[in-house]
Amino acid sequence: MVCETLLRCRRGRHARRGLTLLELVLVMAILIALAGILVPLFPNMIARASTSSGATNQNEITKIVQLFQALYRGYPNNLDGMTTTVVGVTGLASYVPDSTTTPTLTAQTLTTQAGDLAALQAAGITQVCTMVESGAGAPDWNPTFVPYAVDPPVPVPLAGATEVAYLTAAAATRLFAITPATSGPTSGYLTCVVLGLGRNSTANGTVIDDAPVAVSTTWADNPDTKYCRFGLVFQVEDANGVLPTALFLGAVQFTENGVITLDDNLALNYTLK
Repeated sequence: MVCETLLRCRRGRHARRGLTLLELVLVMAILIALAGILVPLFPNMIARASTSSGATNQNEITKIVQLFQALYRGYPNNLDGMTTTVVGVTGLASYVPDSTTTPTLTAQTLTTQAGDLAALQAAGITQVCTMVESGAGAPDWNPTFVPYAVDPPVPVPLAGATEVAYLTAAAATRLFAITPATSGPTSGYLTCVVLGLGRNSTANGTVIDDAPVAVSTTWADNPDTKYCRFGLVFQVEDANGVLPTALFLGAVQFTENGVITLDDNLALNYTLK
């Protein structure tokens, strides 16, 4: 009886034995090797997730805008204006991402682009939501969710003095193969207006629950620091001049490298390793 008890105690001690030093070293070596393989992949994994999400959202946004137009015979209204005021020339909102070396967006009044106002109005775009800088914003101001002076914002009718964002002529040609218009201001022949699909557009609650938010490839560019909604591009002129009604070309994403399309996101996704 005593021998059996001693044998059970010895077996218990052996069963509870921990890892030896050699085993611990081997486990640590395996973990370090795995970390060396996986850690370098993390940045590209984040970038791939961003480009994949962006491409998916852009594709879906294009569909819902086309659906809205078919249902209501016009495009969504009350879109974000992209400039920091509606009346007056003050430029794009500082928190709208764009390339610092070769900008893809420029602010112009609709008076400067004669006839563009009528083209937008004919397409059902008659009002925009004013965007402001943080100091003049609502108490809960945020670059993405509440970029307005008051919350909820009061849409302002489009007028000749309304300043909106245009794609530069070079960007319109590169992104949408648009032939530059033969008439326009001396600063360039601008043909495409860009408006933000914010949470107050008439598309919300009709064809979508809420406007999607873009995922940036960098931690610094997030909805608390940058405008992370998607943009809608409307062509208002072609090579022959002003169009009778604006045409929807597609959804774009605002990035630190400039405005990009669905094709840009897909191309970037396939180049990441």
